[in-house]
Amino acid sequence: SGEGGGGGSGFPRYGRGLCGAFTVTDCLQVLTGRSLLIFDPTGNFLIEDKVDQSEGISEDSNESVPTVNLGKSKEKSNARNYGLSHSFVGQFPDQFEPFLSISVGVEESLINGQSTALGPYYRGTIFRLPLRIQGGPPSPICQKSFSSDDFDDILSTFSESVPKTMLFSYNLQSV
Repeated sequence: SGEGGGGGSGFPRYGRGLCGAFTVTDCLQVLTGRSLLIFDPTGNFLIEDKVDQSEGISEDSNESVPTVNLGKSKEKSNARNYGLSHSFVGQFPDQFEPFLSISVGVEESLINGQSTALGPYYRGTIFRLPLRIQGGPPSPICQKSFSSDDFDDILSTFSESVPKTMLFSYNLQSV
Protein backbone atom coordinates (compact mmCIF):
# COMPACT_ATOMS: atom_id res chain seq x y z
CA SER A 1 0.00 0.00 0.00
CA GLY A 2 1.22 3.53 -0.72
CA GLU A 3 2.12 6.23 1.74
CA GLY A 4 -0.75 7.09 4.04
CA GLY A 5 -3.01 4.37 2.67
CA GLY A 6 -3.24 5.79 -0.84
CA GLY A 7 -3.42 2.33 -2.40
CA GLY A 8 0.08 2.40 -3.92
CA SER A 9 -0.64 5.49 -6.00
CA GLY A 10 2.20 7.52 -4.49
CA PHE A 11 -0.30 10.05 -3.15
CA PRO A 12 -1.05 10.38 0.55
CA ARG A 13 -4.49 9.07 1.44
CA TYR A 14 -6.34 12.37 0.93
CA GLY A 15 -3.74 14.22 -1.16
CA ARG A 16 -5.11 13.44 -4.60
CA GLY A 17 -8.26 15.53 -4.08
CA LEU A 18 -6.36 18.50 -2.72
CA CYS A 19 -3.76 18.30 -5.48
CA GLY A 20 -6.58 18.17 -8.02
CA ALA A 21 -7.61 21.69 -7.01
CA PHE A 22 -4.48 23.01 -8.71
CA THR A 23 -5.82 22.06 -12.13
CA VAL A 24 -8.12 25.10 -11.84
CA THR A 25 -6.24 27.43 -9.47
CA ASP A 26 -2.71 28.47 -8.54
CA CYS A 27 -3.70 29.75 -5.11
CA LEU A 28 -5.99 27.51 -3.04
CA GLN A 29 -7.49 29.18 0.05
CA VAL A 30 -9.19 27.38 2.94
CA LEU A 31 -11.11 29.13 5.71
CA THR A 32 -11.73 26.83 8.66
CA GLY A 33 -11.92 27.15 12.42
CA ARG A 34 -9.47 29.85 13.51
CA SER A 35 -7.35 29.72 10.34
CA LEU A 36 -7.09 31.02 6.81
CA LEU A 37 -4.78 28.64 4.95
CA ILE A 38 -3.29 29.75 1.64
CA PHE A 39 -1.49 27.28 -0.61
CA ASP A 40 0.69 28.84 -3.32
CA PRO A 41 2.84 26.14 -4.95
CA THR A 42 4.11 28.53 -7.65
CA GLY A 43 5.27 31.09 -5.08
CA ASN A 44 3.64 33.93 -7.02
CA PHE A 45 1.18 35.16 -4.40
CA LEU A 46 2.80 34.73 -0.97
CA ILE A 47 6.00 36.70 -0.43
CA GLU A 48 7.76 36.98 2.92
CA ASP A 49 10.19 39.57 4.17
CA LYS A 50 13.29 37.82 5.45
CA VAL A 51 15.94 39.41 7.63
CA ASP A 52 19.34 38.67 6.13
CA GLN A 53 21.54 36.96 8.71
CA SER A 54 25.22 36.35 8.06
CA GLU A 55 28.40 35.67 9.97
CA GLY A 56 30.65 38.60 10.78
CA ILE A 57 33.84 39.21 12.70
CA SER A 58 33.49 40.71 16.18
CA GLU A 59 35.71 43.78 16.54
CA ASP A 60 36.48 42.95 20.19
CA SER A 61 37.62 39.34 19.93
CA ASN A 62 38.26 38.57 16.24
CA GLU A 63 35.74 35.70 16.55
CA SER A 64 33.10 34.81 14.02
CA VAL A 65 29.69 35.78 15.40
CA PRO A 66 26.24 35.92 13.84
CA THR A 67 25.27 39.42 12.72
CA VAL A 68 22.01 40.77 11.39
CA ASN A 69 22.01 42.80 8.21
CA LEU A 70 19.09 45.22 8.47
CA GLY A 71 18.44 44.90 4.73
CA LYS A 72 15.43 42.72 4.01
CA SER A 73 15.07 40.37 1.11
CA LYS A 74 11.90 39.00 -0.42
CA GLU A 75 11.43 35.24 -0.45
CA LYS A 76 8.69 33.18 -2.04
CA SER A 77 6.50 31.18 0.29
CA ASN A 78 4.45 28.13 -0.74
CA ALA A 79 1.91 27.94 2.07
CA ARG A 80 0.84 29.98 5.04
CA ASN A 81 -1.53 29.45 7.96
CA TYR A 82 -2.92 32.78 9.14
CA GLY A 83 -4.52 32.77 12.57
CA LEU A 84 -7.77 34.74 12.54
CA SER A 85 -8.50 37.83 14.61
CA HIS A 86 -11.01 40.65 14.19
CA SER A 87 -8.17 43.07 13.47
CA PHE A 88 -6.62 40.73 10.88
CA VAL A 89 -9.92 40.42 9.03
CA GLY A 90 -10.32 44.22 9.17
CA GLN A 91 -6.75 44.78 7.96
CA PHE A 92 -7.29 42.75 4.77
CA PRO A 93 -10.94 43.30 3.76
CA ASP A 94 -10.28 42.57 0.08
CA GLN A 95 -8.85 39.14 0.97
CA PHE A 96 -11.88 38.23 3.09
CA GLU A 97 -14.58 39.79 0.86
CA PRO A 98 -15.14 36.57 -1.17
CA PHE A 99 -15.72 34.65 2.08
CA LEU A 100 -17.86 37.37 3.65
CA SER A 101 -20.06 37.69 0.55
CA ILE A 102 -21.60 34.23 0.95
CA SER A 103 -24.36 33.59 3.44
CA VAL A 104 -22.97 30.73 5.51
CA GLY A 105 -22.21 32.57 8.74
CA VAL A 106 -18.72 33.86 7.95
CA GLU A 107 -19.54 37.51 8.63
CA GLU A 108 -21.32 36.59 11.85
CA SER A 109 -18.30 34.57 13.00
CA LEU A 110 -15.41 36.80 11.89
CA ILE A 111 -16.81 40.35 12.04
CA ASN A 112 -19.82 40.46 14.34
CA GLY A 113 -19.05 37.49 16.56
CA GLN A 114 -17.58 37.75 20.00
CA SER A 115 -13.90 37.05 20.23
CA THR A 116 -12.68 34.44 22.68
CA ALA A 117 -9.17 34.38 24.08
CA LEU A 118 -8.17 32.40 20.97
CA GLY A 119 -9.88 34.78 18.51
CA PRO A 120 -12.89 34.35 16.23
CA TYR A 121 -13.94 30.88 15.16
CA TYR A 122 -15.72 29.81 11.95
CA ARG A 123 -17.60 26.57 12.44
CA GLY A 124 -17.18 25.06 9.01
CA THR A 125 -14.77 24.85 6.10
CA ILE A 126 -14.82 26.86 2.89
CA PHE A 127 -12.53 26.11 -0.04
CA ARG A 128 -11.89 29.05 -2.36
CA LEU A 129 -10.36 28.29 -5.74
CA PRO A 130 -9.71 31.51 -7.67
CA LEU A 131 -9.90 30.25 -11.26
CA ARG A 132 -7.13 30.82 -13.75
CA ILE A 133 -8.50 33.25 -16.35
CA GLN A 134 -7.83 33.64 -20.04
CA GLY A 135 -5.22 36.32 -20.61
CA GLY A 136 -3.84 35.89 -17.09
CA PRO A 137 -0.24 35.07 -16.26
CA PRO A 138 0.94 31.63 -17.43
CA SER A 139 0.96 28.88 -14.85
CA PRO A 140 3.72 26.29 -14.49
CA ILE A 141 1.19 23.90 -12.92
CA CYS A 142 -1.47 23.76 -15.63
CA GLN A 143 -1.81 25.66 -18.91
CA LYS A 144 -5.65 25.56 -18.89
CA SER A 145 -7.42 28.86 -18.28
CA PHE A 146 -11.13 29.32 -17.72
CA SER A 147 -13.89 31.48 -19.18
CA SER A 148 -17.24 32.17 -17.53
CA ASP A 149 -18.80 29.43 -19.71
CA ASP A 150 -16.16 26.96 -18.47
CA PHE A 151 -16.97 27.94 -14.90
CA ASP A 152 -20.70 27.39 -15.49
CA ASP A 153 -19.94 23.92 -16.90
CA ILE A 154 -17.69 23.05 -13.93
CA LEU A 155 -20.30 24.21 -11.43
CA SER A 156 -23.08 22.31 -13.17
CA THR A 157 -21.05 19.09 -13.32
CA PHE A 158 -19.98 19.49 -9.70
CA SER A 159 -23.54 20.11 -8.51
CA GLU A 160 -24.76 16.99 -10.33
CA SER A 161 -22.00 14.80 -8.89
CA VAL A 162 -22.15 16.02 -5.27
CA PRO A 163 -24.68 13.44 -4.00
CA LYS A 164 -22.63 10.57 -5.48
CA THR A 165 -19.09 11.71 -4.74
CA MET A 166 -18.92 13.85 -1.62
CA LEU A 167 -17.68 11.99 1.39
CA PHE A 168 -19.64 13.08 4.47
CA SER A 169 -22.07 14.96 2.22
CA TYR A 170 -24.63 15.02 5.02
CA ASN A 171 -22.63 17.96 6.40
CA LEU A 172 -22.56 19.82 3.07
CA GLN A 173 -24.88 22.84 3.31
CA SER A 174 -24.45 24.58 -0.04
CA VAL A 175 -22.65 24.44 -3.39
